[in-house]
Order: sequence, then structure tokens, then C-alpha cells
Amino acid sequence: MGDVDVLVRCLDLTSLRGDETDDDIRHLCGRAAAQGVAAVVVFPDHVGTAKSLLAGTYVKVATVGGGFPDASGPLEDRLADARRAVDTEPDELDVVFDRRLVAEDHLDRVRDEVAMLREVAGSRPMKVILETSELGPQERVRAAALAACVGGADFVKSSTGKAGPATLDAVRAMIRGVHAFRERTGNLVGIKVAGGIRTKKQALAYLALVRNELGDEWLTPGLFRIGASSLLNDLVGV
Repeated sequence: MGDVDVLVRCLDLTSLRGDETDDDIRHLCGRAAAQGVAAVVVFPDHVGTAKSLLAGTYVKVATVGGGFPDASGPLEDRLADARRAVDTEPDELDVVFDRRLVAEDHLDRVRDEVAMLREVAGSRPMKVILETSELGPQERVRAAALAACVGGADFVKSSTGKAGPATLDAVRAMIRGVHAFRERTGNLVGIKVAGGIRTKKQALAYLALVRNELGDEWLTPGLFRIGASSLLNDLVGV
């Protein structure tokens, strides 16, 4: 399997504008099914429609919760938001935590918030969004990724797509957090790259980074995702 095929198979085709219509969701799911991507990511209101459209395919339906995109508001309200998202019965859940805790060096509280979200998510895969563009130095990104892993993340994800873009340096720091967790526990946590990824060239650079730092075993949908809304166009020309 070539690298472009791997990217398509590991793609989370995303539509999180907030003004999507049922026709938009039908179009998104049709493209996802035709190309065999890993998942679609939609707001909770559209999970039922997406699951119906993708029934009988291998494409998962993911949604967002926990106070997406900026984790503002009290923790209990954000946990309730995650519960409402889970009530729509998505296959996967992408969540946010209070990123201010990282700047304040309260990594134990990051771990605890992620653990609470983990309890809400149950057995479904949970991707924890770091919003790396807001975390500052690479060591802080690495520490946040490690705290999320300890809290129970199945993936650490670079961006909501609502703030700054992903960068190779930030994703490398995420990878080092994941690697440290593996060294300590033997457990594997996935990497999801999202935020400003629109071209095949960009995506291939992230694939190469993951391969070089973690190995080919990570290049499966269970451990590697690329989140994007328009990348598929450049990968397969549709």
C-alpha cells in the first residue's frame, strides 16, 4: 500500500463549521464511503444522520464534546456537554480540556480532566485535543500529551481546527509524549494531526514524521489519523 493510500485510509473527513445542512452531511458521508476513509467528524446534531448514511461501511462516525472548541465554562458543564455528545451514540469522541491548566503547570489537573472525560466516553475511542498552537514551547506540548495519555486518551490530537495550524515541531513534541508513555507503560496511544492540513505534500510530511519517530506500526487507523476537510481533494483528485 502506497503512502497516499495510507493517508486516505487514516483520514478523518471533518465538517465542523456549525452551519451544515442534511445535504452537506449526505455529501460528506458519500465521499467518505466512496473513498474508504477512517471516519467522518460532525457535530452531535448530525451523528444520527451520518450513522444512518454510513451503515454497512467501515467508516466510523466521530463527534466532539467537552466544551468544544475552547473548553470554556465550568468543568461540570463541559462534562455534561460530553455526555450529551455520547448520548448521540457516536463511534468515536474528540474532546477538549482546559488548556490554561498547561500554562499554569497544573498537569495533574489535565490528567484528571481527561480521566473524567474518559469515564464519560466509555469504551469508544477518545481523541484528546491539545490545541498545540496555544501551549507554547515544545516541552509544554510534550508534557500535555503525556498527561493526556496518563488520563486515558486513545489519541492525542494537535488542533480543533479553530485556532492555529499544526506544525511539524508541535507534532514531534506530541510524539515524544506518546513515546514516553509507551516507555513507562508499554501502552500505545495514537497521533491525530489536524489544523490547516490541505495538501498531499503537507500530509506526507506528517506521515513521514510519524514513521520515523514511532515506526510503521503506527500507520494504521487505530494509531494514526489526519483530520481535514479538504485534504481528500488533493489526495485523490475529487
